[in-house]
Amino acid sequence: MPGSRQSHELFDPLILIALSSKPVGFVAGEHLFRNPFNAWVLTRLMGCIPYTKGRQDARATYAIMKRIRKGQSVCLFGEGNITYDGATEPLHPTIGKLVKRLRCTVVTVQIKGAYRMKPRWSSWFCRGRVQCRVAGVYTPDWLEKQTVEGVIGAVNRDLYTEEPSPQERPENEYHCSAKGIWHILYTCPVCGGLATIRSKQRRLMCVRCGAVGRWTEHGKIKSDDFRFETLYGWNRWQQGYLRTMAEGNDAICIRSPDVRLLRLMPNHKCQKITQGTLSLTREHLSCGTLQFKLREIVQMDTRNKGVLLFSTNKGEYYELASAREYPGLLYKTMFEQLKQAKTHMSAE
Repeated sequence: MPGSRQSHELFDPLILIALSSKPVGFVAGEHLFRNPFNAWVLTRLMGCIPYTKGRQDARATYAIMKRIRKGQSVCLFGEGNITYDGATEPLHPTIGKLVKRLRCTVVTVQIKGAYRMKPRWSSWFCRGRVQCRVAGVYTPDWLEKQTVEGVIGAVNRDLYTEEPSPQERPENEYHCSAKGIWHILYTCPVCGGLATIRSKQRRLMCVRCGAVGRWTEHGKIKSDDFRFETLYGWNRWQQGYLRTMAEGNDAICIRSPDVRLLRLMPNHKCQKITQGTLSLTREHLSCGTLQFKLREIVQMDTRNKGVLLFSTNKGEYYELASAREYPGLLYKTMFEQLKQAKTHMSAE
């Protein structure tokens, strides 16, 4: 079970296949199987198991159990997603339940440095060093004696990385620009504008208030306007900012033009439903002529740099795609904050 997955390329499965003396199955995002050739390579050559992001996928769980019972190994990234700011996300409790149910040896592997080479928001590789080490080995007997919380706690301790360490040596300097950094920096800390950050080469700017900054060769933000030096600090602040918005009473409306709503079918095919402006309010998510009440949406996630995926309580599964890139992480985070705020209000 590797942690801190910070590159979405297919290099890691190839390396593990070459190093392993027995068949290894990999859990991979469903969207990678939509191209027939990719699906053949992933299924036939790499033994990958498709996992549907943005919904509970019992088929993936069943496939993992089947592989383990056949004596094979399964490699999965417990976070279920690629980190945006380099910090490890905590494991979901279902991972702990699955591990206890499988009754097999669990090996946790920590990967460091991959985020520096290929940030999720960037289209470019940067020069750097990736380190991989075995963090823990847990036997079936040990796992059986633990609670689900105990298993999750042990794995989190092995894999957790709070923030990537800065590159201090000249040979590890960044050679990629800030293009695409707005996928993670979706809130301006100066004026509070949503989806107002733009970038060009190494320059950052807010089109609403005019604040500017520079993305340095060492992966930090240098600015007299923006008060954050790291993506980690900026991202943690904007998460709290959206939480405050969600818990308040002011109207919320996030909009992005020219977005296609696609329904994803079980055979990995996509069916276009409608196209138009994507908007999120306190009560609805809408795209073109179709509108969903937020209480009907069960789960929301992103793939690649920020393409939005969501599932409904009717079992439907959708993707929001656009020729123009839009801040999918902003929509996902706001949806989760609104959902948590309503849960807290109901509890009170």
